[in-house]
Amino acid sequence: MTDGDGEFLIRPARERDLDVITGFEIDIARVSFGAEAIEDPELHRKRVAAALGKPGEVTLVAVTEQDNAVPVPGTATSAPWPPRTSPAAPPPRNCS
Repeated sequence: MTDGDGEFLIRPARERDLDVITGFEIDIARVSFGAEAIEDPELHRKRVAAALGKPGEVTLVAVTEQDNAVPVPGTATSAPWPPRTSPAAPPPRNCS
């Protein structure tokens, strides 16, 4: 999926991506819910981990071609589409 320098690959998330995805989930919660955001990393990690490989759930990350192990900052997402809690929300998009 890459054509040159600065490009990235989209692949299914793996267990080793959970720390990065958890950080994004906490950031999303802060933006979405402000002072009422749930910021417990273990809770977010557990929820995302439960979705990995589960039928009907898709969690993708963008990684550099050179280091296919770590998601590119600003590109990991685990938001389900269609969203379960906000049917009018737009689909998740690349944050880079």
